[in-house]
Amino acid sequence: MALADTFVRQVKHTGKPTGDKHTDGGGMYLLVKAGGKYWRMDYTHADKRKTLALGVYPTVSLAKARQRRDKARELLADGIDPSTAKKEDKQAKADAAVNTFKAVALTWHTMKAKGDTSSTTLKKRLAHFETHVFPAIGNRPVNAIKPAEILALLQAVADKGTAYTAGRLRALCGQVFCFAIQTGLAENDPTVSMRGAIEKPAVKHRPALTTRREFGEFVRDLRDTTRAEPLTRLCARFGLLTWTRPGELRHTLEETLEQVAILAERKPTTAIVDKGYRGVEIEGVRILRSGQKRGITRTLKAMIHRRSAIEPAIGHMKMDGRLGRWAAIRSRVRWAMRCMR
Repeated sequence: MALADTFVRQVKHTGKPTGDKHTDGGGMYLLVKAGGKYWRMDYTHADKRKTLALGVYPTVSLAKARQRRDKARELLADGIDPSTAKKEDKQAKADAAVNTFKAVALTWHTMKAKGDTSSTTLKKRLAHFETHVFPAIGNRPVNAIKPAEILALLQAVADKGTAYTAGRLRALCGQVFCFAIQTGLAENDPTVSMRGAIEKPAVKHRPALTTRREFGEFVRDLRDTTRAEPLTRLCARFGLLTWTRPGELRHTLEETLEQVAILAERKPTTAIVDKGYRGVEIEGVRILRSGQKRGITRTLKAMIHRRSAIEPAIGHMKMDGRLGRWAAIRSRVRWAMRCMR
């Protein structure tokens, strides 16, 4: 006989140690104990008798308990154990709560940090994530994010006039989703369908300086501008005097040691630099300057001499390759270097 809401609400425990069972049909019954009322369902799967918990009354009403019973019977009809399906669903929800996009992205970022990616690139990536991505989808399960969410994120960035950044974010998010698929945390990459969704910024080419007058105006503008940092202006002027590549101009000892550690698979402990080195001290690395007297042993002196012997060879290479224009502009370079100190 089917149960009624009034009966379920009013029924009391009779004191029976194992509780009182009141059946509702289809294997479901209400188990009344001193501690409360519980919905249960008895069923047989693979020739084994089992019991499935459907909830606690009144949190789970009679109607809700019947819906859960019917769903369990459908699983049984398909040859699926309802108890196993319940455990898997519970585990999936727990995994979704842990495997958020932010958690997966940080794991991917940590993995990349162990490779040959430069520290500057790593900092920029993390800043992009923290500024644009994490506030929008950081707490979402990585396997539940839809293309529409990615589009809204990218469009919000592009609307601020940074379409290039939006394209970069799409690529970064795609790498995170690819990592999630490889590790079994996601099944698809929603950024794939975003290709072409954001309009690419129009590239504005700067005209070349082809006359002395144009070049002179550029140099004067560079000298008089107030929109650039002093160090930036000095570096630009130094580049004009020496024709040094930007990458070489901003190259630092710390970056050099980082590259050496990657190539040699061990961190350098000693660095020999020129007299004019004005860089900061680096933790764990002893910096020796050419011509240094204090604290120099015979072994260290020999190391410095071996390093200094390289200079004449470089000089001959410059002359043989007609690269000796440095001497013609050395006075101006010295002036620029003094400005940069």
